[in-house]
Amino acid sequence: MLTELKKKRDEGFTLIELLVVVLIIGILVAIAVPKFLGAQTGAKQKAAQSNLRAAESLASTVYTNSGGQWTSATLAADLAAVDKALTWNANTSASAKQIGYSLTNAQVLILTVRSTNGDCYFTKIDNSSSGGTYYQHTTTATCDASLAALPAFTATSNDIGWA
Repeated sequence: MLTELKKKRDEGFTLIELLVVVLIIGILVAIAVPKFLGAQTGAKQKAAQSNLRAAESLASTVYTNSGGQWTSATLAADLAAVDKALTWNANTSASAKQIGYSLTNAQVLILTVRSTNGDCYFTKIDNSSSGGTYYQHTTTATCDASLAALPAFTATSNDIGWA
C-alpha cells in the first residue's frame, strides 16, 4: 500500500509546485528586463557619442587640410571625402550615423548627432583664440544644429564630454 501511494506521488508535480516555479521565473524576469533595457539605452547613447567623436576628429582633419579654416562652399564635400561611412547633413541630424553640422564662421563648427533612443549630442569646435571644444546633451525632439536651437555652451561644458 505504501509503495502504491509513493508511486502515485512520483507521477507529476502539484499545482503549488508549478506556481512557485512560475513565481520565481516572474521575479527573475522582473529584475532582468529593466537592466537589459538600461544597458540597451546606454549602448545607443555611446554609439551616437562615438560617431560624433569620430566626426569631430574628421572635421579637425578637414580644418587642418584647408589651411586652418573651414570653408562653407566646400565643407559638405570636404567632410564627405574624409569619411563615407557617415552621412553629413547641413543643420540637422536624423540618426546616429547622420552628423548634422553648422558652420558659424571659418573658425567655429557645430556638430550634432541623434542617438537611436532620441537623445541629441552636440559638439562645438571653436578654433578661435578664445575657443575650445564644448559638449552638450539634450533629450529634446530636435537635433537642429542652428545656433538658435542649441543649448547654451558654457565653460562647464568645455572639454568634459557629455553629461
